[in-house]
Amino acid sequence: MALSRLAGAQAHLGAQVTIAALEPKMKHDHILAAYSPVIGFNKIAIEYLCRGGMIERLLARQAGARLKFLANEHDVTHIHGIWRPHLLEATRVARQVGRPYVISPHGMLSTWSMTQKKLKKHFALSLGWKAALEQAAFLHVLNPDEERAVSTVCRPNKLVMLPNGINLDELSEQPNANSVWERFPQFRETPYVVFVGRLHYSKGLDILAHAFAQIARVIKKVHLVVIGPDFGESKAFHSEIRRLGIESRVHVLGGIYGTDKVALLQHASCFCLPSRQEGFSMAIIEAMAMGLPVVISDACHFPEVSTEAAGLVVKLDDTAFAQAILSLLMDEDTRTQLGANARHLAYSRYQWKSIAQNFLQSYLAISDETPNRLTNSA
Repeated sequence: MALSRLAGAQAHLGAQVTIAALEPKMKHDHILAAYSPVIGFNKIAIEYLCRGGMIERLLARQAGARLKFLANEHDVTHIHGIWRPHLLEATRVARQVGRPYVISPHGMLSTWSMTQKKLKKHFALSLGWKAALEQAAFLHVLNPDEERAVSTVCRPNKLVMLPNGINLDELSEQPNANSVWERFPQFRETPYVVFVGRLHYSKGLDILAHAFAQIARVIKKVHLVVIGPDFGESKAFHSEIRRLGIESRVHVLGGIYGTDKVALLQHASCFCLPSRQEGFSMAIIEAMAMGLPVVISDACHFPEVSTEAAGLVVKLDDTAFAQAILSLLMDEDTRTQLGANARHLAYSRYQWKSIAQNFLQSYLAISDETPNRLTNSA
C-alpha cells in the first residue's frame, strides 16, 4: 500500500520510477487492475524477480543479477522492508555499483516485532542485515517510537522521519452505494464497526473479538465488519467468535478494495484497530479521511488521534476498547465531531504528494546528481 502510493506520487512529480518485486502468485493483470486507481502508477515500470528454488530463495543470486543492473541504471535504490534475502541482495549490489540506497523498515524493527522469531532475526542481523542497515545512506522511520526502536538495533548513518499518506483523488471518487449494497445487502440499514487490516496476530483480532462480545451485549443491533486478507489468523478468529456466540454479527469479508472499501468505510459508525504494533497504519489514515472517528491502541503510535480529537487512543485491553467504542456508538454528536476532526487531520497532514516531494529532497541530499531515476524494491 505505502510503496505503490509513494512510487506513484514520485512518478507523478516527474521521477523515473521502477518497482522491483518477487514474482507474484496472482496474475499480473489482476495486480495492475488493483493499482490502476493509484495516481501516477501508469508511469511506473515494474520488474518481477524470479522466486526460483530453495537456493535462490536463500541467496537471491538470480534476483541479484537483475537488481545490480537496476541499481546501476538508477540514481537511488529505496528498499521497503527487511529480512528477505532479495532485499539484502539489493543492498549488496547497490554498494557494488557505488549507488546510494535507503531502507524503510516499515515497523519491522519495532520493539514488539523484534520479540517475534527473536533468534532468527538476531541471526539475520549478524549475517548481514545489521551492516546493511548501518551502511544505508539513510533509514526512513515513520514516527519517534520507530526511531527509538531502530536506534537500539543498529547505529544508522542517518534517520529521516516521514509519515505514510493518502491520495485524495483515490478517496474522493464517490462510490455507487447501490453497487455495494447489492454485494453486501446485510449492511444497508445496519450500524456497524469496521476493522481494516491483515488478519494477523499483530493486529489484535483476539482483543477485537472479546471487545465486540461486550459491545454486542449492550447494543443489540450493532455488527462488526472485518476487512482484510488472511495472514494466518482467520481460523483462530472464526473459532473465537463462535465460542463467544457472536458469529451471526461478525462479518469477515476478506480483502475488499477500491470503491467498495470506500463505501463500507463511509457508512460505518466508527473504525477500530487494536494492534499490538504498528509502524504507521494506512488503514487509520484512510478511515479518518472518510470522516470516521477511530478507536486505536496506544501501540499504533498515532498520538495525533488523541491530541487532535480525531478519535480515542486506549490501552491494549478488550474492556477498554469496548468502553471506548460504546461511548461513540451511544453519542452521535461526539461521533460526528470526532469524525470531522479526523477528516481534517488526514487531509491537512498526510497527503502523498507532499510526502513524495520530501522523499525526493532527501534523495537529492545523498546523490551527486539530481536524482530522477528511482528503484523501489519490495
